[in-house]
Amino acid sequence: MAFQSEELVVAISGNVRLANLADAPSLPADADGPTASTPDYTDLGYTTEDGVTFTATPTVEDINAWQKATPVRRLVTARAIMAAFSLEQWNQDNFALAFGGGEWSEPAAGVFRYDPPADQDALPDYSLIVDFADGDRNCRVVIYRGNVTEAVETQLVRTGIAVLPVTFNGLSPDDKDRSWYFVGDDDLAFGNFS
Repeated sequence: MAFQSEELVVAISGNVRLANLADAPSLPADADGPTASTPDYTDLGYTTEDGVTFTATPTVEDINAWQKATPVRRLVTARAIMAAFSLEQWNQDNFALAFGGGEWSEPAAGVFRYDPPADQDALPDYSLIVDFADGDRNCRVVIYRGNVTEAVETQLVRTGIAVLPVTFNGLSPDDKDRSWYFVGDDDLAFGNFS
């Protein structure tokens, strides 16, 4: 492995896009690359400068043996996939996403009401796409299926913007054996299959 500064990635800009699985969105084909259009997905707009935190966490169990002091094998018993970001734009879609569903209504002209999910409501399932670019290099992370599972904590203060934090945790899709994938168009970093 040689030192290659061209292989460093800085996510200078990006977008987070979401589709409700109940609407049967179509994912772009892998061969179309990370800039393929995503008409079934809604762009969530501005996020904070922190961007998106993507985490892939295996749960590993050690297998021990009487004859050895260290494990003799390890098994992956679970895999967790998570994308976390904070939305700066407040609108019906982003607000309902952050709070795990719910309904908007207009009880009177010019008065808009949000009701959070009822106690018995299931978490809505979504598909998530995170696109990011470093110059002319483009990358995409797709989580096929998941939902929002963490607390919403936003500060309403005079000196800063109020944000809607979202923690999106992946679920296993019914028709695939992996819950996410990555695609990029950088030949130098990803194009060596020898």
